[in-house]
Amino acid sequence: MPKFTKKKPLILKLIRSWEIWIILIIAFLGIVLAIPRGENVSDLSEKRNLLENLLQQEPAKVSSEQTKALVEKTEENQSYPDLISQKINHFCNNKIDAIKEVFEETNIQRLAATTNYGDREKFDRTPEKRSVPHQPVMIVLHETVIPLNETLKLFETNQDNDSAQVSYHVVVGLTGDRYRVVPDDKRAFGAGNSEFKGLSVSLNPALPSSVNNIALHVSLETPPDGNREIPEHSGYTEEQYQSLASVVGNWMIFYKIPIKFITTHKAVDRDGNKKDPRSFDQSKFQNYLNIYLERVSSDVCPA
Repeated sequence: MPKFTKKKPLILKLIRSWEIWIILIIAFLGIVLAIPRGENVSDLSEKRNLLENLLQQEPAKVSSEQTKALVEKTEENQSYPDLISQKINHFCNNKIDAIKEVFEETNIQRLAATTNYGDREKFDRTPEKRSVPHQPVMIVLHETVIPLNETLKLFETNQDNDSAQVSYHVVVGLTGDRYRVVPDDKRAFGAGNSEFKGLSVSLNPALPSSVNNIALHVSLETPPDGNREIPEHSGYTEEQYQSLASVVGNWMIFYKIPIKFITTHKAVDRDGNKKDPRSFDQSKFQNYLNIYLERVSSDVCPA
């Protein structure tokens, strides 16, 4: 009777083959070396391309029923602010750097004259030089009231009179174009005698305190029918709401600003004279903001 030998399983042959082990080790090292190392990633081009496409995308259309449902849901259990907080906490440093880079590259530079903005002061101007809050913790929404070109020229003109010195960090035109007027790390003169939720910083004892040292100011270009002192006008364009959402959303991400610290010039003005932004659709803005943060979170910063 012929003698049969039991064949060894193929898997055992592979395990005992030193060539296979070498191949597996090389493959494993290749995978490990290919994994990004957070802040050691030097090339942000892929993230920038994602963001550029993101900023150019047409936002999803939101019906009035969806808007109403979102607002009602927000009022009931504050799920919308909770969602925003979750999105912000989802970001890592290198993603924020990518967003900042693309944001500034897509802004149109129209910097204000140096008389029309200042430093974010760390100390007040009293003899004691007391320390004061100086980091952005809130966002104030405005409207220009006058046409865009007049607004930008006003900011670019040196003003010797303190009362004429005014500026915002960003202006959003009717077409949705964003104009960078004052860098974020500087103090724009957007709200003189102002306060919000008890927050106001006094730098000069001779002048009223204001939120300027701790605020970021963004203004919407007023439509042509609103270039006068009337209670309401035709409102802002879809492009403006979309662009405003990207500005506010980015600032929320960059500076960890919660949605409850987004307010209006009207709300912070102590004198009660400011009414801007007039005819502002809060529900529409919230929808665009939600859409923007959803896109940035899902497309740029994977879990």
